[in-house]
Amino acid sequence: MAAIHSNGTGGGTFSVGASWSGGVVPGTGDTAYIDAGDTITLTDSRQLKQLYLNGGSFVLNYDLLLDDASGAGINIGSTNSGGFSSNGAYGSPRAIKSASSNPDQPTNPWSIQYQYVIGQDDRSLNFDYVEFKGNKHYLGNTNYQIYLNDSTDPDKITAPFISAPMPGSGLLENPVPGRGSSIVYPRSVTACRMSLSGDYRKDSHFSTILKLLIRSKTRIAFFSKFYHMPKCYIDGSPTITPKGGLYNGYSINLVEDI
Repeated sequence: MAAIHSNGTGGGTFSVGASWSGGVVPGTGDTAYIDAGDTITLTDSRQLKQLYLNGGSFVLNYDLLLDDASGAGINIGSTNSGGFSSNGAYGSPRAIKSASSNPDQPTNPWSIQYQYVIGQDDRSLNFDYVEFKGNKHYLGNTNYQIYLNDSTDPDKITAPFISAPMPGSGLLENPVPGRGSSIVYPRSVTACRMSLSGDYRKDSHFSTILKLLIRSKTRIAFFSKFYHMPKCYIDGSPTITPKGGLYNGYSINLVEDI
């Protein structure tokens, strides 16, 4: 369970020891740091606890497995990342998925931590044709974060509405082809507008964090299995619907914002 940094001399192929400081290839339980100036390319199946984009670039040319463990996921650091890309294509995406025997429903869903820093949030993370499996659906910034489908949430979130220029209205089951996920539009008719709905536990901090996200007046990020808004804001007031029992319903409207 080590923190292993890229070599600081340009990076290289993930599976080659020389690509990493100390010559040790990261594996199960480890955190792989891709530091500024380095590009690491994944060319065969590897398993990690966490991938930390620490100013460097990561190229996903094979599927990446993340431990079914608390804290597993992708961390996008406060230093501008050199980028994220893959050789995935429509009909043949690459996958970032849990190493669980049931990758769609792991015991510990993995998460994306997106650290926001004023003046340094213009990062290009191209998740085009990259399929997420077993991840928490994330909404937030570096200070306040909501995972919309964590293990306490009984229902999948849905996207009742996704505006033009995206075709389709599905979120979990239907990828949105034909649009680069790294492209972000201003608040105009070209911007993506999306509504999210689902349930949350009444005894969670969901509503409190939602209010803090709105009050923070900073751009936030939304990541789901197939759709990603790296810069957006909450449009209007979220709708909270009492349902009885342990859960309330919610509806949130998001708009892209460069």
